[in-house]
Amino acid sequence: PLGELRYPPHTGEPHAADRAPKMAATPATPQVHIESIQTGLPTRAIEPDRTRHIAVTAPPLPETALQWRLRVVLYYSADDAPWEEGIWVRESLGEALCFFPEMAGRLRRRADGDGSWEVKLNDAGVRFQQATVEMSMEAFLADKDRARKEAALAPWVDVSAEDPDMCSLLFMQLNRFQDGGYAMGVSCTVLLCDPLSLARFLLTWARTHKEIKEQNKLVLRPMMQYMAYFERPEICSKRNRSFPIDNVAADGVHAQTVLFRTTAGAATGDLRTLAAACIDQASKELEVDRVSRFTLVVAP
Repeated sequence: PLGELRYPPHTGEPHAADRAPKMAATPATPQVHIESIQTGLPTRAIEPDRTRHIAVTAPPLPETALQWRLRVVLYYSADDAPWEEGIWVRESLGEALCFFPEMAGRLRRRADGDGSWEVKLNDAGVRFQQATVEMSMEAFLADKDRARKEAALAPWVDVSAEDPDMCSLLFMQLNRFQDGGYAMGVSCTVLLCDPLSLARFLLTWARTHKEIKEQNKLVLRPMMQYMAYFERPEICSKRNRSFPIDNVAADGVHAQTVLFRTTAGAATGDLRTLAAACIDQASKELEVDRVSRFTLVVAP
């Protein structure tokens, strides 16, 4: 009859499209969303004309040294640190910077013309960002590639050798995870401090944060502008930029920190010999070849 459609007899063999293996959908890479970019400023004015000389054994300091940095990421669960405590983060940071003015300073070349550098202690401030992460903190900590992906939680922008006075030497990023936990990422140039000095700064900041919260101490900058972000983050939908969590990790920086304990008398002796002994011990512990040259930074 007119309009009848006839199909070939079914042979029992699956169609080619049916025989093709079905590929599982690739899960989307979690994103990091930068919600705000701010500047953390000391709450009190810094004395003018204060500087800190950066001493090196063989000037001039190579430009590559401007990018050497420390990275620290501190994690806080939702139960241990409810989001309302985060309201005080930027304000307590401003208080802590008053005790460590070099953290808010800027690099510049010394006027003596020998190629050396110094840190100008001023109130230029530190970079402070707020971000959200498309992962739960539990899933992130369990990720076998966590160490590489942590760079997204503690970003860094290279210091320009041409315009160093425009570049922050300390970057901080407050990251909120999907399950309510958060992480504080810190990146700091080694020209400012060594790991122990950075730890002292973070401890001072933590104590200041606790004191401000307990005393309900008011500082100069109003807090209401941050209330919405922490209490109802869903209304703060404006994003400065977003990127995959593993996008900034390939920065070529892979390092381990080894700490040593020594006596007070040893610290006043031959520091080069002490540093060489520490390097020998670290090389054995990490099972790596001993370096022939090294940089020694002595914190005040």
